[in-house]
Amino acid sequence: MTKDECERAIRALVHQWADEVHPGKDKGQLYDTEFIRWLKDNHPETLQFRSRISTTDVVEQWFAQETKQTWRD
Repeated sequence: MTKDECERAIRALVHQWADEVHPGKDKGQLYDTEFIRWLKDNHPETLQFRSRISTTDVVEQWFAQETKQTWRD
C-alpha cells in the first residue's frame, strides 16, 4: 500500500476501532498507543509505508487529527 492509501485506511479505521472497542466513549479520551496495537494485530498492512519520520509518529498524528486531539501536539 502507498502512504496515501494507508492514510485513508487508517483514518477510517480510527472511527471503526473507536465504535467497536469503545462505543459511546468521547474520542478525545482515546489513546493512540492502544489504537496502534490494535492496528498491528488486525491491519498490519496499513503500517507498511515509507516516511521520513517514524511510521508510529505519522499514525499518531493522523489519530490525533481524527480524534480532535491535536491540542496535545
